[in-house]
Amino acid sequence: MNSDPTAECTACKAPMDANIAGPCPSCGATGTKLVYATMAVTVTGTASIEVAKIHSSNLFNKGAIIVLIVITLVSPVITFLLPGLVGVAVSYALAIVGIAVGYYAITKVREIERYIKQ
Repeated sequence: MNSDPTAECTACKAPMDANIAGPCPSCGATGTKLVYATMAVTVTGTASIEVAKIHSSNLFNKGAIIVLIVITLVSPVITFLLPGLVGVAVSYALAIVGIAVGYYAITKVREIERYIKQ
């Protein structure tokens, strides 16, 4: 394989010497030299395949769901049993407890299996 660089003028396409800087000997244009160089390169590669299997599911906490159902059913009754602002405050407190318990009621589970073959 030829590794000596070659050059040509981009203005008139005349061949030029790649090792000499200066204007084109044919047309006199400057800054128009295009140099070509050939290099020998060895490339190696390894084939590999990666496959991922993703399975998503929901995990239910039965105890937390039962507590949420009880809070949902008891909260409106509290406003009838406790008069005025006390009943409303207790009902809001139960709602806040329900939100906190709700975070533990359902959990999303994602299982990822990876297969890598080289």
